[in-house]
Amino acid sequence: MPELPEVETVARTLAPHVVGKKICAIHVLNSKTWQGDILPASVVSSCKNPLICSTGRRGKLLLVNLGYPQEVSAYLDRDDKQVSSNRQDNFMHAGQYGNEHGNKQDSEQDNAHINTQKTKEEKNKRAMRVNEHAGTQENKYVSKLDAQQENTQIFALAFHLKMTGRVFPYPKGTAPTKHTRLIIDLEDGTRIFFDDVRKFGYVRALSKESLVLWDFWQKLGPDPFEMTSKEFASLLSGRSGNIKSLILNQQLVSGIGNIYADEGLFRAKIHPQQRTRDLSAIELEKLHGCMVDVLEESIKFCGSSIRDYRTANGDVGSFQNKFYVYNRAGEQCKNCDTIISKVTVAGRTTNFCSCCQPLVVP
Repeated sequence: MPELPEVETVARTLAPHVVGKKICAIHVLNSKTWQGDILPASVVSSCKNPLICSTGRRGKLLLVNLGYPQEVSAYLDRDDKQVSSNRQDNFMHAGQYGNEHGNKQDSEQDNAHINTQKTKEEKNKRAMRVNEHAGTQENKYVSKLDAQQENTQIFALAFHLKMTGRVFPYPKGTAPTKHTRLIIDLEDGTRIFFDDVRKFGYVRALSKESLVLWDFWQKLGPDPFEMTSKEFASLLSGRSGNIKSLILNQQLVSGIGNIYADEGLFRAKIHPQQRTRDLSAIELEKLHGCMVDVLEESIKFCGSSIRDYRTANGDVGSFQNKFYVYNRAGEQCKNCDTIISKVTVAGRTTNFCSCCQPLVVP
């Protein structure tokens, strides 16, 4: 299943193809693919061909934002203190990437990679640019809504890719394949296909009113980019259960799946079956830093393509070539030459190095 880096990469690579274009029609080819109470026709009619202003994500959900980005961000903000004040930057980053870079060709950039900015100074500058972008779009996209309109206004489409979902742009007139479950037609003729071999993925239209009724959204926890290390440690400290089970729990920490749980725990030198209550705040803070590092590095390499995942450009990711433990059971550890072990944790195959990640029993 695509995890945070893969969904982030899809959002970034999709943006240049769709941002600034209006949706003219939505065709549902598999009834189970469209979920929620808002009908596809309502998306088009309610906004009179809504404009796609940005792409983004929440956890593992891909978002296609309609209308003014700052207005969208206000709907997405939650009251709990575990979510940082930088949520707007996280949701708008992909749209900013599309607007700034969609029509540029950089001969020095490897087509298989997307540049990411790692230093704090660069991140601060990026946040400033995003906020400036939001300000320039206000008059273009925002119309004042009364309270009732605000609650029912459709402001985004959410795609859950599940195991085999893919979102690709195609030229005008492209015919669907046997695995195409939904098509979005844009004003310039571009067609966005949601292909899904196993039919587990789905799409929903979002309004402020509909989010109250969507239990999955309401229970979804913050992702590692939305928390400080101290907030992450406070969230997990003293909890029962092993550490891998907790970081896979999307209601606690969203966006992390089997791949990045294994890789993050290896970098933090924590055994996946370690009891969380036995980990110190310092160890949990270190784990958060390692999780952020591995997620950022994976985004840089366009995610991990193990089987089905592709970017919105149809390219494979290459972070699988950087794995230390995931899918390497029986091979030598890259750090100490110990053979990588395999166990089952939370129903998932789990890979670790028994030497680099010793199980500590108090």
